[in-house]
Amino acid sequence: MIFQYSIEMPPKRQPDVSIRAGQEAVERIMDRRRACEDPDLEELETIGDEEPVGLLRHVVNHRRVPESVLADDVIDGLWVLGYVRCHVPALPTVLDGLEFELIEMGYGLRVTGIAMAKPLNLRSAQAVDERYKRERAARQGLPRRASAEREARLRPRPRRRSQEEAWYDRNALSLWQAAGELAHYRKTHPELIDDDLAEDLAHLHEDVQAVHWPLNAAIFSTLRSIGARVRLLLADLNGQEYAVLRKELGELLPRLSDLATAQLAVLDD
Repeated sequence: MIFQYSIEMPPKRQPDVSIRAGQEAVERIMDRRRACEDPDLEELETIGDEEPVGLLRHVVNHRRVPESVLADDVIDGLWVLGYVRCHVPALPTVLDGLEFELIEMGYGLRVTGIAMAKPLNLRSAQAVDERYKRERAARQGLPRRASAEREARLRPRPRRRSQEEAWYDRNALSLWQAAGELAHYRKTHPELIDDDLAEDLAHLHEDVQAVHWPLNAAIFSTLRSIGARVRLLLADLNGQEYAVLRKELGELLPRLSDLATAQLAVLDD
């Protein structure tokens, strides 16, 4: 008798941050940025302490302050992120993206993994690194596994590369154009798009702009990123709050879904 077992990823360990702890972390970030005379302080003051997601975006996007300030901001930013996950309505994909950027920023500043583990409610530096690698793999269009990048490097390349390249020969232009159309709605229909969706569309627009023609293998990673962003956006657009926007998008959505799904099938082969 042969027994078969299915292996499922454990659920993502959620932070446990009180409202008070989150607000204190917000205040520490604000106080540090004021004390070091952040050149972008005026924008930060406009955000204020009532918009924690906006505060986190400021931390990752405005870095013209001493590295010691940035390193402390990473730790407090992760506390704020945990507070948002527990107490503030926000799109999980947006929060996952901010978490990835904060951890990556921390690594660049030589913040230890164990220091970042506590606000993430993780037990070790290894757990932080595995979460970071899973998100990095997903951003490259790979399976969301910490080992995915290594597996991709070790996987026999010629067959996969030829299949992917053949698919791009037929479909890259269609994917690129359709993704560009979706990203453009950020400007043409701003009344139907909230801040979180607008940010995701802006990232998609950046990837679309990064593609150069004629196509070559160096652009494949950008096309994978476009496909991954499209798949995440399509999932988000299923929300009830975007019903009117879905009607405006019309046939673009199923067209993009077909392209992004077909691309993923090639990458998984």
